[in-house]
Formats: sequence, C-alpha cells, structure tokens
Amino acid sequence: MIKILILAALSEELEPVKKKLSSKFSSNPDVVFTFIKTSIGMKNSAKKVKSQVCENNFDYVINCGSAGSLSTNLKVGNIFFPTTYKLINEYGDLEIITQKEIKKLNMPTHWKIGALYTSDKPILTKNDRRETYRKSDAQAVDMEAFIQARICKEYSVPFFSIKIISDIADFVTIVKFKRNLKLIINKLTDAFALLIKQIIEE
Repeated sequence: MIKILILAALSEELEPVKKKLSSKFSSNPDVVFTFIKTSIGMKNSAKKVKSQVCENNFDYVINCGSAGSLSTNLKVGNIFFPTTYKLINEYGDLEIITQKEIKKLNMPTHWKIGALYTSDKPILTKNDRRETYRKSDAQAVDMEAFIQARICKEYSVPFFSIKIISDIADFVTIVKFKRNLKLIINKLTDAFALLIKQIIEE
C-alpha cells in the first residue's frame, strides 16, 4: 500500500485535486490519499504538516498549488516542478534543500523545472521581485513549500511539489490569480494525476 499526503494552501486548489484523484484512482485499493489544507504561510503550514508526518507513516508528501514567476522564462500557465527549495532565513543566509528523488520520475518535457523560493510575505512590487530573484536565484515563489520540504527531510519522507504559474509576482498578483484560477485548476488537476501515476509506477 502507498500512502500519500496531499497538501495545498487553499481549498480552491485542494478540492479539485481531491475530486480528480478520488475519481481516477478509486479502483486502486493500494493507493491511499490524505488531503490537508495547510492555509497560507509557513507558520500555518509547519504545524499541520509536522503533526501529520509525525503521526502517520506516509510514503510520499506532495505539495500542490500556484506559484508566482520570478524569472522571465516562466509564463502564466506553465507547469513547474521544483528540483530545489530555497529560503532566506532570519540571519539572511540562503538555505537550500535539493530534491533527490526527482531523477526517478519520467516527467513530460514541457514541464518546467528549477528552484522554488518560499517567501514569508507576498511579493507585491517589481522591485521586490527583482531583489528576490537576485538573492535566491529561484525561478518561482510560493509561501509554504520550503518548510514542508524541511519537515519531510527531517523525517526521511520523499517530498515533491507541483505548481502552476498563476502570475508574474508583482503588485497585481491577487488580481491575476483570481483571473487565472480556472486555467490554474484545470492544469493542476491534470498534472497532479500524471505525477501520481508516475509515482505509483516507478
């Protein structure tokens, strides 16, 4: 039996994924999913994820949702699969977690890979975006994945994340997110189902 913990910050991201996976893999009794809405931010996420990972023997933990683009190479609607998770800690040092298990997966060539930076606050100005990219050298930004990756590394649980680029991180981020929500959800559910299939068949 394969036990997989699925994480998303928002119900709008989690519920469609839950519906898709429950339908697509309902005939496979060897795969068991647990779905958790973490809420936005590292603090909210850390407590919920750590309790789940501590109390359950998960084979995989997967974060899903949207991310903002920091790089001109990532466009709205791109599927982004992080190979590295980054955070600038309270001392101003850049922490890096590398995703080693990625080499086992045969991902579609149109998926984008790279570094995902986790910010403790929304990136709302072009200057913040440029500065974040300069300091982190990451292609995309979210607000939860790094702490989840750190917890999973601590407990030796393979961690993956799959993101749909929803906006170019700037002052109209929220407006763009809402406008692109349908596109994000459709791409997210399809990509996530493919990722789960890859994991099961590896």
